[in-house]
Amino acid sequence: MKIAIFIFTLAITLSSCKKEENTNGNTSFVPALNYDCRIEKQTFFIKDEPENKQVKEYDYDNYGRLIKITSKYFGFVNPNDSTELLYDAKSRLKFIRSSPGNDTTEIFYYDNQNRIIEAHSIDLDTANEIYYYSYQGSNKDPFEVLFNNLSLSKTSLYALEWSSGNLISSRKIEEDNIPIANPIMIEHTYDNMVNPFKQIGYSSNTLFNSLNSRNNLLEMNSIGDGSSNIISRKYSYNQHNYPITIEEITFSGDVYIRELEYSCN
Repeated sequence: MKIAIFIFTLAITLSSCKKEENTNGNTSFVPALNYDCRIEKQTFFIKDEPENKQVKEYDYDNYGRLIKITSKYFGFVNPNDSTELLYDAKSRLKFIRSSPGNDTTEIFYYDNQNRIIEAHSIDLDTANEIYYYSYQGSNKDPFEVLFNNLSLSKTSLYALEWSSGNLISSRKIEEDNIPIANPIMIEHTYDNMVNPFKQIGYSSNTLFNSLNSRNNLLEMNSIGDGSSNIISRKYSYNQHNYPITIEEITFSGDVYIRELEYSCN
């Protein structure tokens, strides 16, 4: 049985910025509370297998911050799963903990401009991956990301390009400190509608990908060494310009459906 997988682009950065220590608090950076709609539920399934659904439900605190994502699988193993988000005293995302057992934790570190400069992925108390983010001047979007896979003793350096709050391209330019000749570029194109995931402030340690762009991904293409389409998406929207259905076609031809439900002002 195929399991619905939605592919998102990796991007990461080496930072020369000073890391600011975080004090204990009560979970992630506070998203702007002026959004028209807040995502409450997501349903995933393969178009040809609608009986096998994964449902994600989103819970928020009194400040409007996302604090828990509960996953339910119908027809899959692991009938219940959840992710908890914890914030520091400045209301910035500090920990993401996965259940069952909270064995996997993502930890975020910030500079004095509240930009993420490091993200650590820890499994069973062992740091497996570290992402380092670099910025130019006071820009809020990173221009490079260094990914350090501690388990495999490998590093990868990515160059990123942004426009109007959207990640429009990423290239892996080094591997294990060796420059890559003619690196393949991953290009993204977007709609002009609201990305609900950006608004709620939720990110994984692969923070800078299309989920964190201002708008919704339409296409992701590989440019160079045999160009190809990786993902294409079609959307329908509600009256507030938020996506309510997403049809995604992958490079292999599989078609996935996402249905989104909101609470709106």
